[in-house]
Amino acid sequence: MFIILSFQKAVTYKLHQILPLGYFVLFSFLITNSSSGQPFNIVMEANLGGGAYYDTKSSFQNATVIFRNVSICPENDCKYVVQNGTFDIIGNYLEIDANLKIEDKSKFDSQTNSTYYNYFDLSGSFRLDSSKENQTQKITYYAGEFKLEKLGIQPLTFPFNANLTFTQPTDTFLLTGNLS
Repeated sequence: MFIILSFQKAVTYKLHQILPLGYFVLFSFLITNSSSGQPFNIVMEANLGGGAYYDTKSSFQNATVIFRNVSICPENDCKYVVQNGTFDIIGNYLEIDANLKIEDKSKFDSQTNSTYYNYFDLSGSFRLDSSKENQTQKITYYAGEFKLEKLGIQPLTFPFNANLTFTQPTDTFLLTGNLS
């Protein structure tokens, strides 16, 4: 897994040299789980902006989430938005917290032309694993657990073993994970 993620990072780094600062492109087809050859069950990437609470806390400016073989959107064609996302570094730990508003394709109210949405909590706790630094860029690697959880009448929980790569100065992160 490390070699393929390193290849992904190299591709992303070269794109950062070409594209405007702060723009992040994800080629998810390059990211596979080398132990099984299958794509990760979840891939999440986001740009970060400054937070109001501490120097270490940031909010998601935009985020993309791709699910594979996760029943909340099996075909990956649901409309969704990541809301209230925070990214917080505390010592050697990194915490992620957000809400996911996702279209429920199984429901539609034709009388009122209304779309139904489900809400999930996204949360993750990661420990510092390693870093790679040069004069223009710092890439920090974290490992931990990430959870997608829906509370309420029909609760659902999807726990993931995940890796997170945080790149500075572009302030972008890439999370990849497999269901636990």
